[in-house]
Amino acid sequence: MKALLEKTSMHVVATSRSQVTFQQNAKNLDSSRITFFQMDVTKESEIENVAKEVSEQFGRNLNCVINSAGYLLPEKSIKQVDFEQAKMHFLVNSIGPMLVAKHFSGLLTAKNAKWINMSARTGSIGDNSLGGWHSYRMSKAALNQLTKTLSVELGRKGASVVSLHPGTVDTDLSRPYVKNAPHLMTADESANLLMDIILNLKPEDNGTFLDFKKKPIVW
Repeated sequence: MKALLEKTSMHVVATSRSQVTFQQNAKNLDSSRITFFQMDVTKESEIENVAKEVSEQFGRNLNCVINSAGYLLPEKSIKQVDFEQAKMHFLVNSIGPMLVAKHFSGLLTAKNAKWINMSARTGSIGDNSLGGWHSYRMSKAALNQLTKTLSVELGRKGASVVSLHPGTVDTDLSRPYVKNAPHLMTADESANLLMDIILNLKPEDNGTFLDFKKKPIVW
């Protein structure tokens, strides 16, 4: 939200399954340019209801949609895979974004509109040399397939659809697993880099998988 508000004049529609989390993230931001809806991406009825509310309040003229919901509980080996945890990875990281696209893509009608799926380098099949993190890797690879498929469908209408890798970022999602990683970025650093990419996307970027420096990542 912060990067969107600082780098654009757009009104931001923010969603979160927790109003408390939203209020923490929106602290000290310009609340007059933010509209919040509580929405859990694993519950289609909530997604559908919010899409209708957004359409009624703002019309069918969205400039950009950013799918950033994520779930991570990595396994070090295949023996650690748990069915319920694997299912949660796919619900949040793959199926949820697909349902968001089902209900929100029809609102993305602005000229040069952009659809962003927040992926991860670990979702790359070609770049996987370390193994592990089975459920997370698989769910992000599935998200990348959604990006590619949506790029065909929405690309016909002039939209650009991309998967973005935010880098290794110090967030609540990843902090327990990346605290010793080199080149650890703050959330603000990553968001600013990503926003620069989003705002400068070109038609030829449609259907690509890019890192935070806009370097292509192998699928």
